[in-house]
Amino acid sequence: MSTEKKSERRRSSRNSSTRAGQSRSRNAGRSSRPRSGNTSEANRNRRAAGRGMTRQQRQKQLMNHILIAVAVIAAAVVVIALCVRAANRPEKTAEAAVSTETSQAAQTGENTEGAVANAAESEQTEEGQTVDTARTNAVQGTVTAAGSGTNTAQETAGTAAGTEAAQETAAAADTAAQTASAAAEEVPSGPGMADQSLVEKLSVEAKKNLETEKIRLAKEEEERQRLAEEEAKKNEVKDREELSQISIEELAEYLRNKEVPEELVEFMEEYPEAREFVTDYLYQPDPPLSKDISGEVQKGVFPHFLQWDERWGYEDYGGSFFAVAGCGPTAMSVVYSGLTGKSDMNPYAMSQWAEEQGYYIEGSGTSWEMMWSGANTLGLYWWEVDFDEASIRAALDSGCPIIAAMSPGGDFTSFGHFIVMTDIDEEGNITIRDSNSIERTERTWTWDELMWQTAAMWAYNYDDGTYSEEEYY
Repeated sequence: MSTEKKSERRRSSRNSSTRAGQSRSRNAGRSSRPRSGNTSEANRNRRAAGRGMTRQQRQKQLMNHILIAVAVIAAAVVVIALCVRAANRPEKTAEAAVSTETSQAAQTGENTEGAVANAAESEQTEEGQTVDTARTNAVQGTVTAAGSGTNTAQETAGTAAGTEAAQETAAAADTAAQTASAAAEEVPSGPGMADQSLVEKLSVEAKKNLETEKIRLAKEEEERQRLAEEEAKKNEVKDREELSQISIEELAEYLRNKEVPEELVEFMEEYPEAREFVTDYLYQPDPPLSKDISGEVQKGVFPHFLQWDERWGYEDYGGSFFAVAGCGPTAMSVVYSGLTGKSDMNPYAMSQWAEEQGYYIEGSGTSWEMMWSGANTLGLYWWEVDFDEASIRAALDSGCPIIAAMSPGGDFTSFGHFIVMTDIDEEGNITIRDSNSIERTERTWTWDELMWQTAAMWAYNYDDGTYSEEEYY
C-alpha cells in the first residue's frame, strides 16, 4: 500500500516537472519573440522613416492643412458677407441672387470641411499612398472653396446695381483669389506630400476665372452706363418740352435755381426769343457744334446770323457771353460774308479778330471805330450815310448794305445795338438783319420807324478798286 502510494507520488512529481518544463519552454519561446502589436508599430515607423517623416510630423502637417482650409473658408465667408451688404444697397432684385449665391458658397464650405475631415480620417490609415491622396483632396478642396468664394463675389457684384458696390465685391473677390494662391503656396513638396503641380494648376485656373469675371463685369458696367445715358436723354427731351410750356418768369426762376449764369437769364428776360438758347445752356453738346457757315454764304445775299446761335452764343467776347455782347461782330460778319462770298469770318471768328484789333471796349461793347477802320482792314469800302431817305435808298438799291447803330430805349435795345439794312422796296419799307431777333428780321420797317432810334449809319461795298462814293450820290 505504501509502495503504491510512493510510486504514484513519483509519477505525479514527474508529470509536474514535465509540465513545468514545458511551461518554461513556452514562456522562454514567448519572451524571445517581440509582441505582434510592437511589430506593427515598428513596421509603420520604419515605413514612415523610409518616407522621411514620422507619424508625429505627418499629424503636424495635417493640422497645418486643416488650418489653411479653415482660413480660406473664413475668407470666403467674409466675401459672402460683403456681397450681401453690397447687394442690399440697390434693389430688392439683388437679394434673391445674394441668397442663392450664399447658399452655394455655404455648400462649398461644407464640401471643403468634408474634404478636410476625410483627410483627417485617412491619416489614421497605415498605407502611405492613402495619406498622400487625402492631403491632395484637402488642398484641392481648399482652393475650390476660394475659387467658389471668388465666383460668388463676382456673380453677386454683377447683379448688384451701382459702380461702388461692384467695385467692393470685385475687390473682395481679388482678396479671395490671393488667399487661395497663398494657401496653395503653403503646401510643401517632396515625397509623401500633395502633388504641387496639381495645386499650381488649380491656382492658375482660379486666377483665370477671376480675370474672365473682371472682363464680364466691365462689359456689364459699360452697358449699364449706355442705358443710363439713353434714359437721361429721354428725360432731357421731356424736360425741355416741359420748360417750353412755362412762362418766362417761371423759367427764369428755374434756370437761376439750376445756377445758369445771371447774365444769360437777364438776356432771356429782355429777349424772350432766346429762351430756348438760354435753356439749352444746361444741355450743351460735347463736343461743341461746328461753326462752319460755308453752306449759308452766297455772294450778293446777306445771311441772317444770330448772336445767340448755339454754335457761338456760349463763347466769350470781352468777358461776356457772345450772345449778350456780340451784335457788332455779327453785323460785320453779315456784311463781309454777303459782299465777298467768303465763309472764313463767321460771327465768332469776327469777334476774335475784333478783340485782337482792340475794337472791344470793356463796359461798352464793340467800338464804332470797327465800322470804318475795321472795314478797311477787311478790304471793304465804306462811307457814312446821311439821315435822309434818298441816301439810304441810293446805297441799298446799289446792293450796298448799311450797318446802323441803334440808340437805347427803342424797339431794338435798352443798352445799344447794331443792325444791318439790306434792301428797300418801292414804298420805302426797309428789310433788316437783327442779330437779336427773328421776328424783327422777318418784318419790314418804314423810314420813320427806324430813323428816330438810329444813331449812325455806314454803307459798304467790296473794295475791288472800281467803286467810289460819288457813284451813290
